[in-house]
Amino acid sequence: MYSVTPDSVNRLVDALSVLFPDAPYFEGETYGMQGLVSRHETLIGIVKSMSFHGNLDILEVGSWVGFSALTWAKAIYHHCPQYGSLTCVDPWKPYVSGTDYLKGKVYTRMNRLLLSGLAYALFLHNTKFISHKIGFSHHVGPLAEVKEKLGTYDIVYLDGIHYYDDVLADLRAVH
Repeated sequence: MYSVTPDSVNRLVDALSVLFPDAPYFEGETYGMQGLVSRHETLIGIVKSMSFHGNLDILEVGSWVGFSALTWAKAIYHHCPQYGSLTCVDPWKPYVSGTDYLKGKVYTRMNRLLLSGLAYALFLHNTKFISHKIGFSHHVGPLAEVKEKLGTYDIVYLDGIHYYDDVLADLRAVH
């Protein structure tokens, strides 16, 4: 594995733009579409039910390669007449515990995507397809480390590292 640098991530993003110039990419072993489709339908329903605000500002903690970020952004675009913003926070660094790492290929492959910088490059490529009418930003790092850079939000979606201590840290950071 090589060391992830901004330059190496930029080269990966450039390659993804050549390979997939007109659409985001979530296929193959990217594990880009995790969870049930019904979860994304629920996210859209939440935005739709809160669209009476006119605009919504959403914080997503744990963005992986951007599938749920695109779900939030499309929901804002289609249901909020004054649009709003989406802010994503993720460290994009390996996090899998030794026990989970031994459980199977998914964790091994996800770790490789993180170590190589490809998970972050996929996120950058995929989020290029968010409408410019939506205020979009992202921060690299754990929520506790970047929270001073953040504003206030109508919706906070915590979907980062799913270990108890990490979820508790995210809950404390948004409190």
